[in-house]
Amino acid sequence: MLQFYKYFSFSLTYTLLIKGYFKEGMLEEAHKILTNMKDMHGLEADEAVYGVLIDAYCRHGKIEDAIRMKDEMLSLGLKKNLFIYNALISGYCKIGKMKEAELLVGEMDERTG
Repeated sequence: MLQFYKYFSFSLTYTLLIKGYFKEGMLEEAHKILTNMKDMHGLEADEAVYGVLIDAYCRHGKIEDAIRMKDEMLSLGLKKNLFIYNALISGYCKIGKMKEAELLVGEMDERTG
């Protein structure tokens, strides 16, 4: 139980740091936190961490980086959740890629419906 708590505490702390860096527009620093989380503490990012990264990249108009994070997340066996779908849909809409946004809405409906 203590091991789970320690993991949860580190994961939550890193998620908050990543979110804070993105809020300040410090994208590279936020991504370094993810690397630090993996390299220094041996922690694997979960859907919450990737969700924050994906959402932040989308909010900053960096859909390519968001897609890269989504692909990395999926390659680790993690799944897209409603928050991640909404972030990607919003990101595509922000840059005028409505077809891609509609495709994600359809995929989300299939998986969650």
